[in-house]
Amino acid sequence: PAPVLALVDGNDKNELDIPAIKVVKGDSLCASIAAASVLAKVTRDRLMVSIAHSDPQYAPYEWEHNKGYGSKAHRAAIAQYGPTALHRISWKLT
Repeated sequence: PAPVLALVDGNDKNELDIPAIKVVKGDSLCASIAAASVLAKVTRDRLMVSIAHSDPQYAPYEWEHNKGYGSKAHRAAIAQYGPTALHRISWKLT
């Protein structure tokens, strides 16, 4: 089989466990990375809207509007209700 090699946008650690070439600002240099970035963001946005409407516990976080970014309302909801199981607690949430 042919070896697998991935282009990875950014300088983050390689969590794919396959050989990769890290390309900083890859979405501005490579059409494949740019396309993958757009697809990933559209998919994430649709998922966030779906999750927001799936359960009333997520309503205070306004994910259907902010897609998980730290808007004022999102940070206030975290401060008041705490993070959900879906929050990435490795990030500074408030």
